[in-house]
Amino acid sequence: MVLSSFTSLGFQLFVLNRARTNRLLAELREVVRAEGLTLSTHEEKRIAAYTTLTAITNHWFSTLRGYKPTKEEISGALYVGAFTPATDDLMDEFNLTYEEILDGAANGKANAVVFRYTWEKLKSLRSHNSQFDHFLSLTLQAQNASLAQQGEDDLSIDHLKELSFNKGGYSTLLYRSVLRNPISEDEQKAIYTLGSMLQLTNDIFDIYKDSKEGAHTLVTRTRNYRFVAKLFDEMELKLKSEFSALDYSDANKSKSYRSTYVVLSRAKVALDQYLKLQGDAAQIDLNHERSKLIVDMEKMSNIFRSIAYTSRANLNPSK
Repeated sequence: MVLSSFTSLGFQLFVLNRARTNRLLAELREVVRAEGLTLSTHEEKRIAAYTTLTAITNHWFSTLRGYKPTKEEISGALYVGAFTPATDDLMDEFNLTYEEILDGAANGKANAVVFRYTWEKLKSLRSHNSQFDHFLSLTLQAQNASLAQQGEDDLSIDHLKELSFNKGGYSTLLYRSVLRNPISEDEQKAIYTLGSMLQLTNDIFDIYKDSKEGAHTLVTRTRNYRFVAKLFDEMELKLKSEFSALDYSDANKSKSYRSTYVVLSRAKVALDQYLKLQGDAAQIDLNHERSKLIVDMEKMSNIFRSIAYTSRANLNPSK
């Protein structure tokens, strides 16, 4: 059961989605080249990473509903996967709102070309799917608000939670809304919690990078992995409760929930490493050498621990 979760998701990501992403990148290179610009290797890697994320969410939520994504849903996920990093990078690098990007403030940049092109490609989703348009608006607003994390160093923990969880929660709801079946209120709650946990997972892993770049997150603000681990555990219980209440078959809920832990288990592995490094101290010491502050998820020991955590991710603890 656990290995099937990894192999099923792995096939989607490393076979099907890789081929689709390569075709998308070839398409985007042509569009960018037509304006005398070139996508950098970094920009292409960012797009590939986000199309992987949208493929993951497509897999999770199509498993939940019980049938595979359509061609239109797969295409929509790819364009959202290109749109998101282009928007994020332009906003973060130039401190722009998405309205300013739409008005041409970033013209002359390759990411601005990708932004405009994918914005047009997403018009049909925006016009025919009110939930997609709604969550796109909320995601962009959350991204605008999160710019505060790049500058202000006196943000409270509650404010950081709001900024972080809105960014992760609404973006995951946006990815889910690529699928055409409506999202119930109960499902919105579960997906928002899941997205919040995904954002917290990113912040757990990125303490070294974020601290060096001056980005303010819950992790860099507290530097206390006992606090972070407790928060993650509380959110884990909330997610399990919300998933259990969804109006889908028990089998589909169980498969989808476990599949999310192929990703969320990475946070548990990282927390183990950082908690050990912090020890009895009130905060983790950021003066450790870089290798100790980076979690290598390609190490076999960490892969096995991730599988072990995923094996315990059951909605029904008796199974």
